[in-house]
Amino acid sequence: MAARRIEILHGQAPQLFRFVPQVNFTQGVTPAGEHVITIGSLAPREAVALHVLTVGNFPPLRRVRRVEGPSKQVTTEQTFVISKVR
Repeated sequence: MAARRIEILHGQAPQLFRFVPQVNFTQGVTPAGEHVITIGSLAPREAVALHVLTVGNFPPLRRVRRVEGPSKQVTTEQTFVISKVR
């Protein structure tokens, strides 16, 4: 069964992000001021990774949900990158 209308909510908008593999998405702001990224649907066993690049504080991930209810698996990992160019 496909997952429909997947929503990824952050406390604030990420400065730069992309999906791997690429998927169509929309973004907006909830009435509570959270940044929301919405993916129309994902097929069974289809997965995407959200890569976020931010200078300073990482935008807090609030939740991931779909029209059917909360997501079943969300794996997060933060990697810090320090530029060699100054």
